[in-house]
Amino acid sequence: MFEQQTETIIRKGMGYKNEIDWGDECYENFKEQQRKYKCLIQEILENYNKATNNDVILIFEFWNLMGQMKITESADRKEVIVHIKKEDVPFITSPETITRIRRILNSKNIGLPTNKEVFLRRMKRQESIRKYFGKNKE
Repeated sequence: MFEQQTETIIRKGMGYKNEIDWGDECYENFKEQQRKYKCLIQEILENYNKATNNDVILIFEFWNLMGQMKITESADRKEVIVHIKKEDVPFITSPETITRIRRILNSKNIGLPTNKEVFLRRMKRQESIRKYFGKNKE
């Protein structure tokens, strides 16, 4: 089904002066790609406690390990500077993909939050989403 999906996106604007050819996004083996992502996300969750409690940290660490961005600190160490090559933007793994895999792993008791408040907030949010979409089925 997802053996090959090709999409060419051409946009203007978005803070860039010229028209940008965003290139081709090819997912020749979607299932294999997701398996690799899952292994890396599991490794991050198991070895980096802060990532279990904060999806932004998980996403940034994933992107960093995948070589999709580089993180540095300012000289005074008060700011984090994120470097992403303009030509790499369309190929960065979506945050939704990363958090969805995190939720799948959490459902198997892998990488659960270490902070009780985070765990309870996620459970409450999940309950709200289920109620909302359960009532609004069309």
